[in-house]
This record gives sequence, structure tokens and C-alpha cells, in this order.
Amino acid sequence: MIKTGKTHKRPVVIVRPRQVNTIIEEEQEFIDQELTKSSEKIIESGKSVLNKQKSALDFNNKVINLRSTTVKPTLSAENGSNKTDRKSKQISEQLTQNLENAEKLRLEKPHLFTKYDPSVGSPQIPFWNSFLTYFGVLIVLQIYGGIQDILRTRFGQKREGEHQQQADTKTFTPLYTSYEGFVIRNIYSRVKACFDKPICSVPGARLDLVTRKSKNETYQIKYEYPGTVDKGKFNLGSYNYLGFASNTGSCADKAVTAVVDSAPVICSTEQELGRNTCHNDLEKLTAEFLNVDEAMIFGMGFATNSMNIPALVNHKSLIISDQRNHASIITGCRLSGATIQTFRHNDMDHLEEVIRKAILKGNPKRYGRPWDKILIIVEGVYSMEGTICDLRRCVEIKNKYKAFLFLDEAHSIGALGETGRGCCEYWNVDHSEVDILMGTFTKSFGAAGGYIAGSHAIIQYLRNFNHGSVYAASMSPPVAAQAMQALQVIGWTEEGRQKIKQLAENSKFFRRALTEAGFVVYGDTCSPVVPVLTCEIGKLRRFQTQLVESGLAAVVVGFPATHMCENRARFCLTSAHSIEDLEKAVKIIRLVGDEVGVTYLAGKV
Repeated sequence: MIKTGKTHKRPVVIVRPRQVNTIIEEEQEFIDQELTKSSEKIIESGKSVLNKQKSALDFNNKVINLRSTTVKPTLSAENGSNKTDRKSKQISEQLTQNLENAEKLRLEKPHLFTKYDPSVGSPQIPFWNSFLTYFGVLIVLQIYGGIQDILRTRFGQKREGEHQQQADTKTFTPLYTSYEGFVIRNIYSRVKACFDKPICSVPGARLDLVTRKSKNETYQIKYEYPGTVDKGKFNLGSYNYLGFASNTGSCADKAVTAVVDSAPVICSTEQELGRNTCHNDLEKLTAEFLNVDEAMIFGMGFATNSMNIPALVNHKSLIISDQRNHASIITGCRLSGATIQTFRHNDMDHLEEVIRKAILKGNPKRYGRPWDKILIIVEGVYSMEGTICDLRRCVEIKNKYKAFLFLDEAHSIGALGETGRGCCEYWNVDHSEVDILMGTFTKSFGAAGGYIAGSHAIIQYLRNFNHGSVYAASMSPPVAAQAMQALQVIGWTEEGRQKIKQLAENSKFFRRALTEAGFVVYGDTCSPVVPVLTCEIGKLRRFQTQLVESGLAAVVVGFPATHMCENRARFCLTSAHSIEDLEKAVKIIRLVGDEVGVTYLAGKV
């Protein structure tokens, strides 16, 4: 009995929730089991169908043999026998053709039949070289660089060309942090000659370099230009994948005609007076090439990302971005105000883990409420790593969690797939499965600018709300004409298919040859970007200098654009090269690599 005047208190049961990781692991195990069961059922059903078809063929063959051994049939029986014979023959031919097509597809696209392993495109760096790199930068450089800075400050000595601070600017806020200035003084100034090399020709199969000489070989701050040119360097550093960056040919002729018929530039934005017939034609051709509803073009590739991403998401949204995405994507993500999370490079298992945790926790800016939208941003080919996005798995995750997918195909459009239609064609993924398709006309097309393609609703929304259409000038007519002609050649001519085929052969040969030579090569087999690690910054400078002296023009990339021990030479291939040309280039690279000491895997491959 409950006494009067007192309230009855119900017992409180505290239920401790399971850990999120435990829930995720259990769900993942359940999903893996269901996938295994479903795949086994599909295989068994396929075998049963093949057995039934085989037994039907055997039965038809027996019937045909029996009829051939009997007496001459009547006219009606003869017609029936012929019909059965033709039908069985058609079935047999169809099965044979299907088997041949399946085997051909397996040989041409083996990546479709195996699970993508992201570790294959990023070989392990030798421990000793990694240790020496970190030791030199973090310990030795700090000591000797610090001593030099103290002496320069004490005696007021400046190297020739070094910035001299004026008396009236001493109270100004410095442009760089102290450590950034330290790196520039003690690292970048010593290897500056490797970067920003000026050229004075089109970036074709060969190019011409402007001769320059540093006034101080140790601290390469200022240069002298004697007025001479290093002609005919074998070009392995330009994004001229299909060889359209030329001053001759149909593309160049179309660009010249556009200057005569229209104008060199459009001095207005798209939403005011910046639209021209060439822009409409290029957008229609781009949409037709990608088999999507609509496309829109921009005059700058960087702005295509940085100005459109903020129009797609806001502070209520979540962006999940690959760790190695381009700076234009990073800029757009930061401008958007959305919550940004990253996943390990091209690791789709980690992507799924990140997106599941984000859904469970909700938006921290709105006290755990559900996300307004989730946008996954990846690249088709990563320009620093040479890896190809695992798009097939990415689309599966996007559909499973009802997210949106933004695919940057700056380096993959025109360079991947049998007809150059990019990462979607490479993975046999329909373009409609990707919500926002982005690409540039600079790499494979030899022009400038970029595009956004997708559904009619998305493109119309972006036309009204992205900053690129409101504030930036439209694409130049000669640039649009160049891009349109290159697009026409790639998508609908035999010449374009031959260029794509040659680029694929060059990529496979060059990557295989450097791997066999003992270099640490990043990236996937079909990628036209081939990074080769030098690790130490000193070897980076010497490697590139000797390549140029041997007749090869190559691009090198160092810290902070890469990790501290992942300084690299980045070779970019083109269909303008032949296999014979690349064989000569590989011999030079191997000799220089052995001399500099960057063939870390020699004898281990």
C-alpha cells in the first residue's frame, strides 16, 4: 500500500548504449555475410542457367544426329528440322559470343573483377631514407638554420636578392609566420632553381626552356637571363595528355578563326553580356559527350571548384573529402561554411566508416540534428599521387547512405576510358550515377577553363547562385573553339580513339619500366601521371638538374606541397610520344637515378 501524501517513484533503469564502433563492426559483419550469401546465390543461379542451356544444346544436337541417320523426311519434317537446327546454332553462337566478350572484358579491364586495393598505388618508402629525411629537416636544419639566422640578425648581413625590410614597414604584420619564413630561407631558396622554370614554346612532345643562371649557386634567389634558349627538351612535365596543345592542326585553326570572327576576350560575366554562340555550342557538346542533361562552362578551372562548391552546401551540410584533394576543392570547402571531414586517400572502407559515424552523431553546429545534406568529393585521377578513384565503390556508398557525389575529372576526362569519357567509363559506371561532374579543358583538351555537368535542375540552380557566373568573365571565344574542336575529335573520330589508345599504352609501359628499374613509383597502372619518389630534398634538386642537362624536362614537387619525406618527380605522359621515345627516356632516367641514388627498390622488385 502507498501512504497518502507521498508520491510513488518509478524505478529508473539505466541502459548504457553500446559503443559506436561495436555497432559499426557488427553491422559491417552482417553486411559482409549478406553480400557473401547473395554473391553465392548469383553464382549458383548462373551455373544452373548455363547447365540448362548446355543440356538443351546437347539435346538439340542429339536430335539433329538422329534425324540425319534416319530415312529422308517429308517436306514438313524437313522444315521443322531446319528450324531446330538454326535455333540451336543461334543459341550456340550467342553463348560463344558472350563467353568471348566476357573474357575480352576481363583482359581489357581486370580492375572490374578485383577489389581495389589503395595500398598498391602507394608503395612503402624505405625506412632508412625516410629516417634520414626527417632527421635532416627536423634536427640538422633547425640547428644550422637557426645559427645562420642568428648571425644574419647580429651582423645585419643579407644575401643578394633577399628582402630588405624598410624602416617604414617594420611595424607591419609579417606576411609569413616565423616558421614559413625559416623554411623559405633555408630550404626553398636552396632548391628554387628546380621550380618555376620558364618555357618559350608550346608544351608539345618537345619544348624549349629559357636559359637562366642563379647569381648564387647556394642561395638561388635572383637570376640572370643571358637571352639564350635550351631547345628540344623531351617534355615529360606538361598536362598535354592527348597532344592538342600545339600551334598547328585543326584545334589551332579553329582558335584563330574564332579570334577573327568573334573576339579575343569576353569582357563581361555570363549573367550580363558574356554569353556567345560558342559558349552555347560548347555546353551542348559537353553534355552530349558525357551523356547528361546539361552542362555549364567557366573561364577558369580553379574557380570551377572554388566557386561552385559553396553554392551546393552550407552550414547545415557535411562535406566528406579525400585527404589528397586539390587546393581548389579545399578552397571551395572552406568558403562553403559546411562541416568538413576527411577520409584516408582512396580508402572507401574508411569513407564508409566516416559517413556512418557522422550520421550517428549528427551536426555539431546544430546540437546533433540530422545533416541537411552530405556531399562526398573525390577526384578521378589525383594529380600528385597518380591514383585512380575507386568510383564504383564510392557510388555504392553514396547510394547506400543517400549522399551526393561530386567528381572532379580534371585529369581523367579525355585520358581514361576507351573513348576518353573519364573515370565513369573506366569503371563502367553510368554518368547519371554521379550527381555533379566537374572537369577542366586544360589537360586533355589543350585549352583553359572548366565545366560542371549534371541534371537540368542542378545546372539551372548553379547558373543563378554560383559566384563564377555572377562575378567572373566568361570563357574567351578562341579558348572555347579550341576546347570544342578537341572535344569533337576525342568523342567522335578515329583520330581521337587512336590518341587515347596511345596514351594508355604509354602510361602502362612507362610505369612498368620505372618500377622494374627500382624506383618508388606511385599511382595506378592506367594513370597518365607517374610520380617517382626522391625522398630527400637535396636529391630532388640534383635529380631534376641532371635530367634537364640530359635533355629531359620534368617537374619536381617538394614539401610543403607533399609530405616531408615524399618529395618527388612527377612525370606526365602524352599520346604525342611513341614507345621508342619513352624507351630512350627511361634509359636516361635510370642512369640519372642510379647516379643520384633514388632507385631505392633496385634488386627488390
